[in-house]
Amino acid sequence: RNKIMPIRIRLANESDIPFLDDVEQSAAKAFIGSSVGYVESRTVPQDLLLKLCHSKTLWVAADDSNKPVGFVACYPLDGFLYVHEISVAQEAQGQGIGRRLMNVVEDHAIDKDYPYIGLTTFRDIRWNGPFYKSLGYKEIAPDLYSGLHNKFKDDIRKGHDPALRCVMVKVIVN
Repeated sequence: RNKIMPIRIRLANESDIPFLDDVEQSAAKAFIGSSVGYVESRTVPQDLLLKLCHSKTLWVAADDSNKPVGFVACYPLDGFLYVHEISVAQEAQGQGIGRRLMNVVEDHAIDKDYPYIGLTTFRDIRWNGPFYKSLGYKEIAPDLYSGLHNKFKDDIRKGHDPALRCVMVKVIVN
């Protein structure tokens, strides 16, 4: 079990962006030994992170030295809020940071009147599909919404097994 660390969730700023690749790489190591395996090269592009930072849809979980140990990146897609990536560095995992980051996303969705939050994820990995299910997300047919269907198809084109991927949404009640 990792040492409990004081964490503050806040909007990202430009100075956080260089740290997010390391956070994502560290988080990805949790996939070693899973049905997915560890893929080092898959990271959110810096230009997208910068754009999301400026549009205030990128949040970080910062430790007591204000260094990011987790982040969530989202953006509007087809009238809803899409979660592009959530990552928590290995040393900070198991402390509810991912849950806190997703709560911030939900608060943002409520504030901006998004009807739902959508994402694609792995259905069989406990910190993916089952985690989102515990937050109230439901798996839907991948072709129900065109934006999510396109994200799902992108995942498959990138080499993900379609049997392991799923589309999930959470309806936001304002």
